[in-house]
Amino acid sequence: MIVKNINDVQKIKITHTSQPKSHFVEKHNSRMRSSGIADMATDRRLLPLSSGKDYTHELLFKEQEVTNTVGNVVSENSNNVFIVHGHNEQTKESSARFVEKLGLNAVILHEQPNEGKTIIEKLEKHTDAAYAVILFTPDDAGSSSSSPEDLQPRARQNVLVELGYMAAKLGRDRVCVLRKDNVEIPSDFLGVVYIDIDSAGAWRLELAKELKVSGLKIDLNQAM
Repeated sequence: MIVKNINDVQKIKITHTSQPKSHFVEKHNSRMRSSGIADMATDRRLLPLSSGKDYTHELLFKEQEVTNTVGNVVSENSNNVFIVHGHNEQTKESSARFVEKLGLNAVILHEQPNEGKTIIEKLEKHTDAAYAVILFTPDDAGSSSSSPEDLQPRARQNVLVELGYMAAKLGRDRVCVLRKDNVEIPSDFLGVVYIDIDSAGAWRLELAKELKVSGLKIDLNQAM
């Protein structure tokens, strides 16, 4: 059946049967004839729906795997949220604890065992996450060579590198930048949504919405 207007759909069910529709129609008609009942109400097209195996939830609502940009599975049904941070401990702790409050697992690189690995090797190992939160805090200051006196607050260089890494690995729709004060946003990242960390704490609900839209199972009531 072809649906031309999605608003016309009130209910959907997907089933698989071992017999074609005609089998169930004839079976139903035969039963009606033997009972002496003239059934004019039953839609014969719907008869297989009550007889086959129901695949509706599996095909439409089963939680999907998270894949990276090269098509490999990053994490199946993961609750991991990787947090990239600079030197601002308070912002790191408040964002990590908020992520955990939502029932997710906050992953911070320096809290993971080194195992003799370099930093980039640790990054590769521990970024199998469903989402990444990047903290832009005013840890550094910089300017162009043409205006050396015009210093602007900037995030740490490692934060910028890891922002690009996570955006490439997970996709931009699974990366959120939390910006404190008026930290400069890289020009290559302009146009991508970021959230300002405000003193009133409204950033928490905004971040929770982004996490939920990405497919993570969270209760927005916990963001209040």
